[in-house]
Amino acid sequence: MKVSKNENISVLEISGQDRVEFLNNIFTNDVSKVSNKNSIYTCLLNPQGKLIADLILSDYKNNFYILCYSDFTEDLIKILKIYKLRSKVEITDVSSTFQYYFIDFENLKTTLNKSEIFAGNSFVSNNSLLVIDPRLIELGAHVITEDNLIDGQEYEINNEDIDLNYFKNGVIPSSLLSKLKKVYPLEANIHLLNGIDFKKGCYVGQEVTARMKLKNKIPKIIFSLISDRENNHEDENENIYANDQVVGKIIAKHDRYYFASIDMRKIQGEDLKKMNLCSDSCNFVINHQPWFGY
Repeated sequence: MKVSKNENISVLEISGQDRVEFLNNIFTNDVSKVSNKNSIYTCLLNPQGKLIADLILSDYKNNFYILCYSDFTEDLIKILKIYKLRSKVEITDVSSTFQYYFIDFENLKTTLNKSEIFAGNSFVSNNSLLVIDPRLIELGAHVITEDNLIDGQEYEINNEDIDLNYFKNGVIPSSLLSKLKKVYPLEANIHLLNGIDFKKGCYVGQEVTARMKLKNKIPKIIFSLISDRENNHEDENENIYANDQVVGKIIAKHDRYYFASIDMRKIQGEDLKKMNLCSDSCNFVINHQPWFGY
């Protein structure tokens, strides 16, 4: 088995008899769906509906475990403890106890049977937890292990570019989300990636999120773009044009893959599959993925 190591993932343990109700009242997804065979992708928002952290929530050894990008950890723990009040839960950073590894989709297909590869499917074995990404199976799998073995087996570490995998699939990685300020989850397409349950009860930021969804009023959306050439100069904050007007800005690039924040009011009525976009240095097409709903 070939895996990639990522030192920038934190592991938090949520224990205690009130853990389901506690997290369900603040996270965007339905925590009751989590079991030792199913993990979810979810978020913590502020009361204004802006993203604080995105994360994967799993059940491991009868407690909840959060996998999140390390830049989110301090704020996430701080806010969880604020909301804890009298709830019978304990919040512990156990990152030092675990090693985190990533398995890309191609290696995953050689590790598991085809029938086992579906979003969120989880495997607890010995002292390790393997989670197929709850957003897209093409994002691969996440592994935490206490004894440097995965399902009791040794593994080979490769140098897979994890973020490039996200860019290719049009999914904004947590490493980029952590740098974006005041972003709405719908703006970052999190609702299209199984990160929000619109049928569950209240959670922090729910009113704003539900209203944006109901009225279909998302002023800006982050699009994944592919450029027509390799470009080595710095592109962040460069303008994006359509029909000779500025419609957005580049926020990140990786190889020929870009993310750009597009003002939807300026492209209203456009056929997105045929729309020509460009910057001052190159032309773009939208990286249309099957999950992308625009």
